[in-house]
Amino acid sequence: MDLFFVKRPLVDRYGDGLPGGTAVALLDRRVIPDGTPVVLGPDMRPTEPLCSWFRHLAYLGRDPETMRSYAYVVLRLAEYLVSRGTDLLAAGEVDLLAYRRQRLDVQAVPIDPVTWDREAATVNGLFAWMTEVGHRRHGPLRMPKAYGSGMAHGMQVRHLTLEQYLFFRDVGLGGQCPGGEVDGGFRGGFPHRNRAAAELALMTGMRKREWSTVLLPELARRPGGEAGFTLQACAKYRRRREM
Repeated sequence: MDLFFVKRPLVDRYGDGLPGGTAVALLDRRVIPDGTPVVLGPDMRPTEPLCSWFRHLAYLGRDPETMRSYAYVVLRLAEYLVSRGTDLLAAGEVDLLAYRRQRLDVQAVPIDPVTWDREAATVNGLFAWMTEVGHRRHGPLRMPKAYGSGMAHGMQVRHLTLEQYLFFRDVGLGGQCPGGEVDGGFRGGFPHRNRAAAELALMTGMRKREWSTVLLPELARRPGGEAGFTLQACAKYRRRREM
């Protein structure tokens, strides 16, 4: 199986010749967004039910990067099941338990339990959808929630104190010594920009891909006053919101 992702410029360049219109027009009619994963079999035809599941995720508005990570997870599982002489439609509980052992213990570089829990959630989501739409009469696992690593995850985020944050901002990003002097050995670049980015992220709650695209004209450069601007393509799910 081979994994591809929809990209309209490439489709427009190489997809001519379809009856009834161009390949891009077909994607538009089907409302298939760029970034949607497509799995092709040895005969270069779409592999089901994976392609239908990815289209379902695209219709739900899933982010392309999210779908990309899902795609690699389920493709690994599908290829493993083929090696055991089965597939997603016929796999049983023992097949999935063997796959979990393969990922956590047997393979050359086992993954950690946190990574596996994310993969298990994706696998459970796929089989839940397959059961819901009728591809399977029931899921392969008697207790899907138990398919994770079983490790209880505590809080993974530890908040900085104000003193710790100011040290990180001024020394780590701003190129100062702990006493406030300029650190001549600082090897970073653009300390004022770096400090401004940290302040912007902390004070607004914007995500990295949101604040990293903000331009000075958008802030209107009003000293002492508030600045408001609109997030569009860089916002999560590309949903427009005011900041």
